[in-house]
Amino acid sequence: MNKKIRIGIIGTFWLTDEFIKAIKMSEEVEYYAQYSRDPEKAASYGKQHGARVYYSDIEDMANDSELDAVYIAVPNMLHYKYSKLFLSAKKHVICEKPITVTVDEFDELSSIAKENNLIYMEAMMNIHVSWASIMKQELADLGSVVVAKLDFNQRSSKLDRINRGEMFSSFDKECCGGALMDLGIYCTSLATYLFGMPNGVSATGHFSENGADLADTVVLEYGNFECIFTISKLCESVARSEILCTDGAITFKNVSQLQMCKLIKDSKEKIIHGTNSFPESMIYEINNFVSYIKDRNNENRLLYEKNTRYTRSSLQLLEKIRNDIGYQIESEK
Repeated sequence: MNKKIRIGIIGTFWLTDEFIKAIKMSEEVEYYAQYSRDPEKAASYGKQHGARVYYSDIEDMANDSELDAVYIAVPNMLHYKYSKLFLSAKKHVICEKPITVTVDEFDELSSIAKENNLIYMEAMMNIHVSWASIMKQELADLGSVVVAKLDFNQRSSKLDRINRGEMFSSFDKECCGGALMDLGIYCTSLATYLFGMPNGVSATGHFSENGADLADTVVLEYGNFECIFTISKLCESVARSEILCTDGAITFKNVSQLQMCKLIKDSKEKIIHGTNSFPESMIYEINNFVSYIKDRNNENRLLYEKNTRYTRSSLQLLEKIRNDIGYQIESEK
């Protein structure tokens, strides 16, 4: 009998709602445990969504011998701490983006995972959805890249409350929040996946009173072309992201899921991928996570190692951009 991977959820908000929906689309994973610091919230959320056990003590959850893996969706400042706890307890970890704040943190935790024969992976939709690799293959047939424009301007639903004086982790520098860490990570992920590390980085940032960035413009130099990011939590984009090449172009609606991804060549348009729900994008990262855990054949091992390199490159670029805009964040190490 094929044993399901028993996964625990750390976090209780809309994103964990969507991840649980994605878990239930898989025959390989069981939503086993739920954590919240508040015992009543852990139980009520877990019961509502179908968990078998509920925890308000993170150490007790880490020591549960029935638990195989965890999905971590908490403020960025806690990613390193919680990932290290569960990896040290010999649990596989899939952690929301950015998987860590610094490359050094990622390298340390990757070493712990390797020593314990564990999978440690970032929950990054845009390089795991099946149409990402199709887009990359199509791009190779469009001649030379002339310019790439990655747009992630998304007016935060919390902005009005922020303007009234409330604070949320995604806007808080102390929680390692801000536009770059929340939205820009999707751009660094896609850019390094498609083009590798740039030769140079030039960036500007616009900051809130508490020091977190609210909007950024980034230019990556790739020798023969530039890749430009526009990122903001202040306004909603009406334009597409696009990669313009000598023999055609690829456009897509968003950087996080690559929805409405289109190929334009010889005056003809082909849809690479249309639209789908959030869980229908998340299922790809879950399936890859499970395949890395369950099937350690040579091909999957190489795919996991390649994914780890993509994640590290994305974090490395994120650090370079932060340094360029002067956004210094303290490591948890």
